Amino acid sequence: LDYRVVWPDGSIHHVHAEADKPIRDPEGNPRQMFGIVQDITERKRIEDEQREREAELADAQQVARMGSWVRDIADDRSKWSAETCRIFGLAPRQTAVDLEAMLGYVHPDDRASVRRTIDESIATGAAYEQEYRIIRADGTERIIRSQARVVPGPSGKAMRMLGTVRDITEHHAWEEALKQAKAQAELYVDLMAHDINNMNQIAVNYLEFAREAIVDEGGLTAG
Repeated sequence: LDYRVVWPDGSIHHVHAEADKPIRDPEGNPRQMFGIVQDITERKRIEDEQREREAELADAQQVARMGSWVRDIADDRSKWSAETCRIFGLAPRQTAVDLEAMLGYVHPDDRASVRRTIDESIATGAAYEQEYRIIRADGTERIIRSQARVVPGPSGKAMRMLGTVRDITEHHAWEEALKQAKAQAELYVDLMAHDINNMNQIAVNYLEFAREAIVDEGGLTAG
């Protein structure tokens, strides 16, 4: 049992108490209990600070639309942050996700490339950054950018992977729109340049005609 106690000086402390089952007399009545009490105030403070930091990190990830994950390579289990779950269209959960489950959300055309990138990162220990498409739980398609690095164990062999995922669908759409706008602007400039060249050529032709008229006829006549 965890509970709080108030010391004589008025300060509040957290304690953890454990007790064995009661010792009973021959008639079955409880006679004695043995237990321990431990001051866990500092542990509680650290736990509260950790929960606060985790809540702040979750809020920051939601604002940035960037999630994080940690994968235990030996056990093939990944823990996803709440924002990572949301990016994949899932409710936040505590259960671990294996590689095959993650790849199940990757677009079929990108799946082999993602698997190859992860395998190469584990084999070489190199970090990676990759963009690929996913099919969310609701069937919608999104584009994400994933970054990860390998954490080696004492033997130097890859032990864990730490990574992030970010939904860049809108950013990707903006980039495509910008490319199209740039292409249209360049086409418009080319057309304008073509028209200007045509007008310049017409003007040059008229000037050449006028010069020849002046030379041949001594002047220009109306009409």
